[in-house]
Amino acid sequence: MGDDLSLYPRFKRIVAAGRVPLYFAGGNHDLDLDAESDRHSFDTFRREWGPEYYSFDLGRVHFVVLDNVRYPCNGVDPHPFCSADRNPAYNGVISKRQLEWLENDLAMVPMDKLIVLVAHIPFASFTDNLSAKNQTDNLHALYRIVDGRPVLGLSGHTHTVEQILPGENFKGWQEHTGTGPAKFHQIITGALSGSWWTGDLDDQGIPHAVQRMGAPRGYYRVDFEGTSYTDTYRTFHAGENRQFHAGFSTPRFRDWAQKLLDHALEFSGQWDREPAVTINDLGDMHLLTLEDLAGTSWVAINVWNGSRDSRVSVHVGDREIKAVRTQPGRGEDKYKGVNYTDPVVLARQSTIGRLAYRSVTGGDRTAGFTTWQGVPWKGQHPGPLQRWMLTEYSSHLWRADLPSELPTGMHTITVSVTDRYGRTYEDSQIIEVVEKLPEPGWQKDLWHHNP
Repeated sequence: MGDDLSLYPRFKRIVAAGRVPLYFAGGNHDLDLDAESDRHSFDTFRREWGPEYYSFDLGRVHFVVLDNVRYPCNGVDPHPFCSADRNPAYNGVISKRQLEWLENDLAMVPMDKLIVLVAHIPFASFTDNLSAKNQTDNLHALYRIVDGRPVLGLSGHTHTVEQILPGENFKGWQEHTGTGPAKFHQIITGALSGSWWTGDLDDQGIPHAVQRMGAPRGYYRVDFEGTSYTDTYRTFHAGENRQFHAGFSTPRFRDWAQKLLDHALEFSGQWDREPAVTINDLGDMHLLTLEDLAGTSWVAINVWNGSRDSRVSVHVGDREIKAVRTQPGRGEDKYKGVNYTDPVVLARQSTIGRLAYRSVTGGDRTAGFTTWQGVPWKGQHPGPLQRWMLTEYSSHLWRADLPSELPTGMHTITVSVTDRYGRTYEDSQIIEVVEKLPEPGWQKDLWHHNP
């Protein structure tokens, strides 16, 4: 609800138009912010929807919705942001009362029945691997309760799409969740708002708002058959057969990207100074020069629903190149920076024209746009998203190095992705290798006629 619980009645009217059953998990933007203790933090949610944690069965699946948003955590949880002298804050944790309830609930559920755990804050997160606030403090206790059962975990909160498979591990998990390698399959399902409705408008008149790790706005569909399931990511701009995009990381792109990231690092809250670079400085991203290839260039493939078990390959003509996932998930920290960016998405995030939109009619009222609790995004120049929102890392990015000896001319690049369920998706694009980049714009001298 974006912290405005007066929207609940309108929200009910809107979702009722879909005419499908809905089961909600409360999040950190659905809280009673005036609550003096966590006991009352979801009073309005309970009044409008029912209990903040509950379970139900559909077919052979047992769904469990948990409340892992403790608010206020001040004076309760041992984190600096939960200090008693700080402003009220939330923390990711499952209450002792819920854990006791869950043990009693599962005691009535056969051990071979699939358990789907649903919560707002991730149980563990790649994006926020070093954050206590945005992961579940006592995940180790949850692991103990569901040990030996088939489990799928679903969460949101981070505005990213993440697949975490059993055995994967990232730096910070042990410290912030009480446990290391994942013990059941977890999906962080992204956000319908993407990156908080930021960005220029797409063909549907809606902000493109690409999510923080490069997936377009979308939603998950999970198909169950008995205790088995198949998860599919669906976007709002393409059919189900579109599951990735691919771009080219070249030396000139990385030089451009470094200037962009350095500029964004100095962000002061206003877009009132000329940006270091814009998308116009990048040039045609489908043209590769011989110098680009000699200096190491690769295809960067963002598989929106990609996981450790995805297989990605690239064909350049008849030559096959195996792609490597940039994050192996073996306990490392996030790899980030120009070598780990998504060129397609970073280009889109680099230049937001709406920031500088202003009219005589609307004046300051309609200038730019707002996000969060009315925070203004406006200025004199089109600029990039804030640094923390730029896609300079991703857990679902693959890299396939291009051969350095590609001749000038046209080449077909075909990307093939096979997911963990054996489904294969392909897409091709044409690139041109040139000796040097042509000058942008109309070359009038070439058409000058001297009679």
